[in-house]
Amino acid sequence: MALRIASPRARAASDSAPNRFICLARPKRQAFRFGQAWRYRTGLVTISSVAERRPAVASSRLKSNARRLRAGYSACFGFGILSIKGTLMLDTYREDHGGSLSDDQIRFYDVEGYLVLRGLLTDEDLRPAREAMERKVDVIAAALLAHGKIDDLMAQRPFSHRLADLFRELTDADFLTFGRGWRDRDPGYYEIMANPKILDAVESLIGPEIFSNPVYNTRPKVPKVAAGAVPWHQDKSYWPDSNANPVISVWLPFVAANRANGCLWIMPRTHRQKLKSWHAEQYSGTGFLEIDGEHVPADRKPIPLFVEAGDAILFNDRCIHRSEVNRSDSVRWSLDLRYQPTDQDEMPRHGVGFLARSRRFPERVADREDWIALRTEHGAAPKPGGRG
Repeated sequence: MALRIASPRARAASDSAPNRFICLARPKRQAFRFGQAWRYRTGLVTISSVAERRPAVASSRLKSNARRLRAGYSACFGFGILSIKGTLMLDTYREDHGGSLSDDQIRFYDVEGYLVLRGLLTDEDLRPAREAMERKVDVIAAALLAHGKIDDLMAQRPFSHRLADLFRELTDADFLTFGRGWRDRDPGYYEIMANPKILDAVESLIGPEIFSNPVYNTRPKVPKVAAGAVPWHQDKSYWPDSNANPVISVWLPFVAANRANGCLWIMPRTHRQKLKSWHAEQYSGTGFLEIDGEHVPADRKPIPLFVEAGDAILFNDRCIHRSEVNRSDSVRWSLDLRYQPTDQDEMPRHGVGFLARSRRFPERVADREDWIALRTEHGAAPKPGGRG
């Protein structure tokens, strides 16, 4: 089933449409499948799969709009909703895509649900976030010393080993005192979330109006700590009721990630499905969300993604993935970021994100001071809900 976007009348109507749900026609015909939102030069087409939450809305509109779709007309959906038996996906690729990704890279992402970008970032690009992690380790070391858990701050140990050495003789419970992941409001994290190399890659997938999702996490996978093992899951299970599709996860290693220290495993081609049922696992002590066993596809061979510091893994928030426990003697440091089109749910219950890029409203893009002050846009009023 395809939607051919060709009507100039819809293009003109988009300028007066509500800010959140705009259906815009393009001047050039092009066919798509459904399920993701795509922002175009002067507006947005949104055909997403929230029908699982609002089946009556989707059903009532499906019949009336199907005729227009078959006829090749542009169709505006007041809620941006259309779904048939779950999720219908929209191909990301288009001939005039912006950003830094090649046609082949976008097509690979579209089919497989993930993409590895080798050498995307330099050591200098990683430095601000790495320094933020080092500051956090300083705080943890001081706390452990103050509580008599250690007698050496190990300040001279390298970044890759210090946290592992601090907890070498301690327990999982000691580690989890500081959380399984960190979301500190440290300026170093803003610098990497706003890095133009990352935004250029994301722009190729969702367009130039980019919101940095409030869910970002530093992941220090410490050797032999049970909380380091993350089960098979879909990121979307952490925000199941959010009207946000697609959400692009960007997974950044700060050291080499391999099978020994717990690299990311991806189940390819699982992103074109509706959200699976899940439960909170009981073995790590943290209650990670895990998809129910019957949803682990037997016909999909999982792929371990071996990456180096400076590489990046992009994947859809419905793509099933996991990582195993760290069996090395050093920390597997990583940072996961998330981006989405600006017309979608900003997920304020998870924190405060920010406008990272906008071709239409560049003056509204949030700078570092805005982000620290919990402002989603430049000069906007601060919002409650930031984590740090």
